[in-house]
Amino acid sequence: ADVVAVLSAMAEDSDNEKADVNADTAIDIADVVAVLSIMAQGGSSSAGTGDSADTGGDDGDGGETIYDMVEVMPEFPGGNAALLQWIKNNMRYPQAAMDQGIQGRVIVGFVVEKDGSLTNIKILRSIDESLSKEAIRLGQAMPNWKPGYKDGKPVRCRFNLPIMFQID
Repeated sequence: ADVVAVLSAMAEDSDNEKADVNADTAIDIADVVAVLSIMAQGGSSSAGTGDSADTGGDDGDGGETIYDMVEVMPEFPGGNAALLQWIKNNMRYPQAAMDQGIQGRVIVGFVVEKDGSLTNIKILRSIDESLSKEAIRLGQAMPNWKPGYKDGKPVRCRFNLPIMFQID
């Protein structure tokens, strides 16, 4: 319901960076875009196709299958809202990028292991080297996630996370 309200507010005022949902709440549109991006890639727990990619030895996976889509996708503890809050609380915007006014989206990819730990953290899309380094640091510092499940068992699963760097 909040997403619908935010999208409606965005449609009414596309020049504004925040959407007024009600008298008490203004939601950052960049946060909504990030959540929608996560949801669009399969971040919700709907039935998946079971698509997988065996990456061989390139990712140091020992030959065990890494799935791209499973019945229950990996999830940050507390869900997408908690993930956005965690990133906001732990991000250290690089001073050099801030001084140059560099902002935008960095996409970091990783594997959520059966125990929820994150491995094979890589930058998939970069806008600046210092922002990419910070995105990697955030990935390495994250707490364990809830793993993905296929056929009722935890499996290794690939996850792509957009991280918005925005100067306030």
